[in-house]
Amino acid sequence: MGTCVVRLPIIFNSTTDLLGQGNAGQVFRVRLPGNRIFALKRFLPSLDRTDFDNEARVLEELEDNPHPCISLPIQSWLEVDSAYIRFPLAETDLFKLIRTTAPPANILTTDENADRFFGRHLAGLCEALRYVHEARIGRQQRRRIGFHHDIKPANISIFPGGVWKLSDFVSGDIRFVGANEEIYNRRPSTWDRLYSAPEFVIEGRVSCPTDIWSLGAVFLEVLVWATLGGDAVQQFHDKRREYGGGRATFWSQDEAVPCLNPTVLKAMENLEARCVGLRPLTVLAEIIRKVLVVDVKDRWTAVKICDYRS
Repeated sequence: MGTCVVRLPIIFNSTTDLLGQGNAGQVFRVRLPGNRIFALKRFLPSLDRTDFDNEARVLEELEDNPHPCISLPIQSWLEVDSAYIRFPLAETDLFKLIRTTAPPANILTTDENADRFFGRHLAGLCEALRYVHEARIGRQQRRRIGFHHDIKPANISIFPGGVWKLSDFVSGDIRFVGANEEIYNRRPSTWDRLYSAPEFVIEGRVSCPTDIWSLGAVFLEVLVWATLGGDAVQQFHDKRREYGGGRATFWSQDEAVPCLNPTVLKAMENLEARCVGLRPLTVLAEIIRKVLVVDVKDRWTAVKICDYRS
């Protein structure tokens, strides 16, 4: 595959500039005159363009009242062959960070150092998710609710200055609703089943609590990385497969009944013991235990997580 030209003068090579790909499309590193660099999401060809239309709509809603920890687009457009959304270029993503980079050497030395890292990054993600799940918008304080439904390390972009942001809302939804209305997704939530919650198996639908489970799974992997290093993250992934039916999910099934993956439970217990003496880490470990809960009714909300941290 050679050089592609999209809305000249945006130029990229579909092989060497590929940053990542998923079920909905591919992301490329693109150049503009003046050596300006951006990320370009190209959606896979589709007759109805459902994925593009959905993500563009969700991002447009979020742009009206931007949150600093949500990655927002610069522009989007349709062409004959595909659809495109252009974003600021991140330095990396959390998946790559926790597998290829050593954690900060001093992260576990004092409460201050631990809070500087975890408090800054993970608190920002919690606040962003709370904003996605429910917000009051405009002078009339209209109730807007939504979900992401594909939270995983690869969809947490890391920008210059070390800012972590939620990205990739192709599976998400956002709507203005009445006081008691809720919205649901009737597919198994995330494109990546590894971080998806078990309630689809039970209820046949998923909503905001699924994001909370996924965020807890991400937090647990970050804590494994921070305390044990990148090799331990991959080992944790591999061990989860023993109880996940061949997949590294964070839940498994006991006689067809969903339950917490035993590997996850053991990891949580071991990490809680290692975190003793560092308050920011004990707080994080407690949050993980409260969100990786199979029963949706008992799972903490984004509001509860943010309130607990404060």
